Amino acid sequence: MAGVTAESIGWPGLFVLSTWLAVPALLLLLWLRRAIEALDAPPPGAASD
Repeated sequence: MAGVTAESIGWPGLFVLSTWLAVPALLLLLWLRRAIEALDAPPPGAASD
């Protein structure tokens, strides 16, 4: 599909389109950052080695 899109709008257009389509996912990651970091944190009261 990328080849067909690049053929119709050109490579620069494809890169711009790809960037704009990735922006919502990046914003979602920023919004969920604390929840994601909390998954890596040890549970409260856990003994550290």
